[in-house]
Amino acid sequence: MTDPQHIDVSIAFLEIPNTGVFLELMEYHSPVGKTNFERKKTNDIGGIGHICLKVKKIDEAFDYIKKHNGTTLINNSPEYKPYKIDKITAENFIFFDEEYEKDKNLKEKTCKIVGNIKYFYFIDKYGIQWEFEEGHNDIGND
Repeated sequence: MTDPQHIDVSIAFLEIPNTGVFLELMEYHSPVGKTNFERKKTNDIGGIGHICLKVKKIDEAFDYIKKHNGTTLINNSPEYKPYKIDKITAENFIFFDEEYEKDKNLKEKTCKIVGNIKYFYFIDKYGIQWEFEEGHNDIGND
């Protein structure tokens, strides 16, 4: 498992107008993963790498997924469970938007939100990685 101190990731949120749907776009700078990209045709199956859904009662969702045939948790350790993100400080958080980066209150608020997130990952029978996430109400509707 990667040491959290060595993770560098950029995250952007894209809201699809009038749908209540938000896409979380992530790019890992460290650790570096596979960098190959294959453009698929509309009738090609598979190839989606990761889908994240906001859930309520994440511990109940975890227990359900753990028992569900056709899913595999990304870690088979008996200790694996929904993970709570460590507290983060404004000094360790960077907005790429210069105006946001200058706003100390916004940075503090964002760090507080991030520090309340819990999540876990699993793989479905088609090889797609899913993430269930709970702990913030800043994106999307409850």
